[in-house]
Amino acid sequence: MSLNWDVQNVREYRKLHAGQDQGGAGWLITDSLIWASLFTGMGTITAENWREVYVRTRAAHNVLGLEVYRTLNKDGTGYNAQHITPGMVRRRIGLRTNVSKKTDAQFKKWLGETAFNQAKDSLRMSGI
Repeated sequence: MSLNWDVQNVREYRKLHAGQDQGGAGWLITDSLIWASLFTGMGTITAENWREVYVRTRAAHNVLGLEVYRTLNKDGTGYNAQHITPGMVRRRIGLRTNVSKKTDAQFKKWLGETAFNQAKDSLRMSGI
């Protein structure tokens, strides 16, 4: 199944994505939230749920170390991982993807299982 998305209902989306916002990283942030919807299980950002979208995105980052978006270093030598802020999520109210909704319990179960599986994989790869 493909990941489909729509930004038409995001207020001032053209300004956000034309590099006129957030240090020119507007589209990078939106793109990251589109892909993040796959693991947050929240396919739409609304005025009612944007806080939960932020919390789930941040939880996945904190527990699993998932990068959310990266920007090029000023000297062009590499990239810096950046954190999504609450304001970045709030500015994208109206963003929609075709991701199915996960309940809080489903999200927490997925997060815990994924963290344990990564730890097991790390041990297996250590060769000990």
